[in-house]
Amino acid sequence: MPTLSAILICKNEAANIEACLQSVSFCDEIVVVDSGSIDGTQHIARRFTEKVFEQSWLGFGPQKNVALDHATGDWVFSIDCDERVTPALRDAVLQAVKQGGSHAAFAVTRRNTFLGRTIRFGDWRNDTPVRLFRRNAGRFSPDPVHERVLVKGTTGALRGVLQHHPFDSLHAMVDTMQRYSDLSAQMPGKRGAPPPLALLRAIFAFIRGYLLKGGILDGYAGLLIAFGTAEGTFWRHAKRWERARQQRAANR
Repeated sequence: MPTLSAILICKNEAANIEACLQSVSFCDEIVVVDSGSIDGTQHIARRFTEKVFEQSWLGFGPQKNVALDHATGDWVFSIDCDERVTPALRDAVLQAVKQGGSHAAFAVTRRNTFLGRTIRFGDWRNDTPVRLFRRNAGRFSPDPVHERVLVKGTTGALRGVLQHHPFDSLHAMVDTMQRYSDLSAQMPGKRGAPPPLALLRAIFAFIRGYLLKGGILDGYAGLLIAFGTAEGTFWRHAKRWERARQQRAANR
């Protein structure tokens, strides 16, 4: 019978990690890589697994590869602390692992919630990240943010839903947006845009999410998501532009 490892990375996730780990307790092994929690996250994690490791922060992609390197299962399910595996998805994961088949990986449907509301439209409507893959056929991209699983082989799709609860407040949303735009600005080869063009891209991002993708139908949550996405777009491009200017000045 093929074995299954769940892997996740964390820092100061005491409010989220217990529910997350409970939702993957069906796995044969759970691997947790922590980057310096001071809120009891590791203590909670050790109630579910002995495989809790410490690693200073390397960026999302490299950090998840550290967790992957500690896994021993034939298959790996990657999950974030703010996500929950639903019973239907659990059954689909176990069936896929048991049957094997020709696919090297499987994508899942992720359903986002915000301000207590399930988001059904806009930029946060259901996305389908790859989360289940054969351990010897997948690796995370080295990106410091917005990492993805690089798969050797074909990718199928699983039934069921991965519940995602990304933010418990507007403050958390804004803080994460700024942190992610900082990380994105550090990625090599990413072109920025001067402030006027960055503003135009932000305006288009708002129109796309709020009007073209129907975010307006999600009420206040849809408006806040569209505005947050637009603001994140502006700062991402502006910070890349600033970094390029600094590099050119340093090379003179």
